[in-house]
Amino acid sequence: MSSKRLYPFAVDGHDGAAKTNTVEAVKLALKARGLRVAVSELFKVAGKHAPGGKDIYPLWQSDPGWAIVLLRRAAASAIHVAEDEEADVLLFDRHWMTVMVEVIGTEHERLWPHFVPTFFNRAPLEKILSCSRFSFETPWSRSVKQVRDYRERYLAVAARFPEHILETFDISDKRVPLEPNVVRIVEAILDRMNP
Repeated sequence: MSSKRLYPFAVDGHDGAAKTNTVEAVKLALKARGLRVAVSELFKVAGKHAPGGKDIYPLWQSDPGWAIVLLRRAAASAIHVAEDEEADVLLFDRHWMTVMVEVIGTEHERLWPHFVPTFFNRAPLEKILSCSRFSFETPWSRSVKQVRDYRERYLAVAARFPEHILETFDISDKRVPLEPNVVRIVEAILDRMNP
């Protein structure tokens, strides 16, 4: 393992808030500056080890403690892999905010120990519902009310843990370019790396 310091960050938020597009653009911008960047889709990785091997979300209803164990393992693995690859920055596409949305206020909340500096993407309800991936088939989006409640839980988590959020971005419309947000995220990461 390298003695080089790894800087982990997350882009988190509810569905339809351009997290993945933001992560990819930040990754490219950091690489253009000569940095080595690793990316982890924590929930997808953990989902491969959940019952059925593809989705961790049903575990929040049946066994939230096990869901957290899988996510903790996935986070630790992502860090080890990034260190082995001598990455400078590890970008998580979803992280602690999405965990807290599921367990905040329950006995399972204390089981999550990993908080990384986070950029919170949020979008208005209308933007979420217009997302091409939106479906009334997932547990958190079976109705407009559930989508609204899911979004509100993210806002509550952000208000509860402001010390872990570096900046909040409003993604109001998919036609609005992400570039200004990406520039601010890259600057914030570089500031953290070179105080």
